[in-house]
Amino acid sequence: MEIREIILMAGIIMASVWLGACVILEGKKRKYVIIAGGILDLVLFLICRNVGMLLIGVLGGLLCGLVPGFGGSWRKYHTALKELNGVKNLVIVMMIFFSMMFMILAVVFPEWKMK
Repeated sequence: MEIREIILMAGIIMASVWLGACVILEGKKRKYVIIAGGILDLVLFLICRNVGMLLIGVLGGLLCGLVPGFGGSWRKYHTALKELNGVKNLVIVMMIFFSMMFMILAVVFPEWKMK
């Protein structure tokens, strides 16, 4: 396995664990996890400085958070709304998660640029 593959797998696992922590934790603990995810996105952006991938992540998060049934079924969307206490929290979590995924891709593959 190459170092790129290891970094990519570790990043995907890290983002998935972060998303799981957002769903499991409640109250102030969830707030701290969301802030930590935002800081991690900022650090990843400062490492790769790829604005295009950041925008793709933000738009993907907006679509999955705002459009019911875009990322899955209506039932899953309503379950996510209940778990995260509303649309605002769902949109924030989805935007951070998608941005994290695309920033990890931008770090692993720096030759990918938006034209």
